[in-house]
Amino acid sequence: MMPIFRTMHDPDNPYVVINKHVTENPNLSGKAKWILCYLLGKPDNWKTMMSDIINHTTDGLEAIRSGIEELEEAGYIEKRKVRGEDGTYEGWEYNVFEIPPTLGNTTSDNRTLVSNDYTK
Repeated sequence: MMPIFRTMHDPDNPYVVINKHVTENPNLSGKAKWILCYLLGKPDNWKTMMSDIINHTTDGLEAIRSGIEELEEAGYIEKRKVRGEDGTYEGWEYNVFEIPPTLGNTTSDNRTLVSNDYTK
């Protein structure tokens, strides 16, 4: 048995509400679940860098990259190249979904991760 001790939830002790689909998906690694939970805990249209994610865990760049790739393959993240007005490559933009569109997610309440560092 493993009892769970929860803290009081109030404005000084913020919390995140996430669909159980994320945490109970047996096809995702713990690393991918953590990355997704971290991103879903950010405000809508949050912009962050890969280095921000790395700074909030002991995992390194390759571990975070592989976790993001896993989330892409599972449909939780969609990635597209960002180009400047002159057509030059500027980085990647990621749309993050709490439930993948392939599983019937039709909401437009997505989080966006823009990663312009560590992309080359």
